[in-house]
Amino acid sequence: MEMFDSTELRACIENLYSVFSVYPTPKYTDPCLHCHILEDDVKLRFRPLREMTTEDFDGYADDALLTWGDEVVYKHYLPRIFELFLAGSEEELWYISPETLFSRLRYGRWRTWPDAEQSAVVEFLHAVWRSVLNDSSRHPDGYMTMESWVCTIAQAEDDLEPYLSEWLDIETLPAYLALSSLLLTSAVALQENSGKEAFWDKREPQYEQLKQWIRSAAVRRKLKSAEARWGQKYGQEFGAARSMLEWP
Repeated sequence: MEMFDSTELRACIENLYSVFSVYPTPKYTDPCLHCHILEDDVKLRFRPLREMTTEDFDGYADDALLTWGDEVVYKHYLPRIFELFLAGSEEELWYISPETLFSRLRYGRWRTWPDAEQSAVVEFLHAVWRSVLNDSSRHPDGYMTMESWVCTIAQAEDDLEPYLSEWLDIETLPAYLALSSLLLTSAVALQENSGKEAFWDKREPQYEQLKQWIRSAAVRRKLKSAEARWGQKYGQEFGAARSMLEWP
């Protein structure tokens, strides 16, 4: 089963292809030859973009913009990389962690790109975020916890407020369960910073933003609302999540 599949996400991918189509296949992708070999460059340019596989991106997806290629090279491959990410199963979790994958946008300084490119990326990020929040099968027991998904967005975005606000606005049961899952399966509600995922290490301001949001009155109200609406079946879970916010 595909990790993500929705009309909105498919439209976002097609938009990425359209917007980034101005970047042709590179004549040379410039891998670091201390880390890679020339055949790696050939493999990356061998197939048409839409026919490339996860195996074709082996090495590049992890090293893009660090030891392999520049922003122009990355922009050519970006639509297919994210399309393959969406097509993978959570059991496989693709060939690279989502946190690492999304951090490449930050390394590529995507907030300095032309407006149309930034808009296409923003639409994609929010579509992924909504898909995560509205599908209860992705939390709390999957390989990717809700903390992992928030951290994934934080690898690309400096400001989490639009995503956290959207979470509060979504009234589906899975979005409420995602919130209780975050509180019950991570250390984010605790005062100390021990226990957080390692991928937060370079995103401390974003982690602090999440911690402050978790303790906001709006989050407490959302959990109380959840207890009132679904208390018969999920009251114990929502109550336990709310009790996490009562710790000193």
